[in-house]
Amino acid sequence: MLCEKSKDFIQEMFWASLGVIVGSLPSALVNLSEMKNVNGNISLPVEGFVHIVFLFVGVASLLITGWLSYRRHSRSTDLEQSNRARTGTTAKS
Repeated sequence: MLCEKSKDFIQEMFWASLGVIVGSLPSALVNLSEMKNVNGNISLPVEGFVHIVFLFVGVASLLITGWLSYRRHSRSTDLEQSNRARTGTTAKS
């Protein structure tokens, strides 16, 4: 019970980041493919730039929340194992 659930909303942030990526990926790919090089300058509309920024922020957020979730899970598993070793109990299946 001690290590079952955390109330820090990291999983919700992970899924929200994944939703942002899925939502912005098609339009970001279209905008990246339609970028034009005019006289050495890249022509990209503001809306396309916003979609690309959403995609990169979503990917960064997904990586950070995934890493935090992994770290907290391993830390709670270590805590659970140390408590069981200290008290001499075994895990219930």
